[in-house]
Amino acid sequence: MTSARKIAANRANAKASTGPRTGRGKSKAAQNARRHGLSLSVSGDPTHVAQVEKFTGKIVGKGTDPEILESARRIAEAGVELARIRQVRHELFAAHFSAGEIDTGTSGFALKLSGLTKQLMLIDRYERRALSRRKFAIRKLDAATLQGTK
Repeated sequence: MTSARKIAANRANAKASTGPRTGRGKSKAAQNARRHGLSLSVSGDPTHVAQVEKFTGKIVGKGTDPEILESARRIAEAGVELARIRQVRHELFAAHFSAGEIDTGTSGFALKLSGLTKQLMLIDRYERRALSRRKFAIRKLDAATLQGTK
């Protein structure tokens, strides 16, 4: 059973973690998804939908069980998502370190590296989620495939 002290501490922490409170903070937080577009689903872009369908076909082929097809589609969506994330990461590196601009002797390099590190940490969250979704979809596909062969 949770103690009264623990409950009070949890409530105090929850009050401190409510997100932005000022109008400026709320408007800034509302624009977070527009920074790199990774929060958008791959199903919203026709180019990505075509890639997902192509990869789904490569995973299971045609005329398969709907459950297996859905699992394969989720694997394909996660794969396309991972490709998108890695492309954004590549573009960040390219933007921060274009050829001929790298000068390791100045403090400007440290500032560039610091800014890049912060952005990479934010993008890493999307990659971890996509990898997790792919892992669970693969497990579900394996279970459905094994069940179908019995």
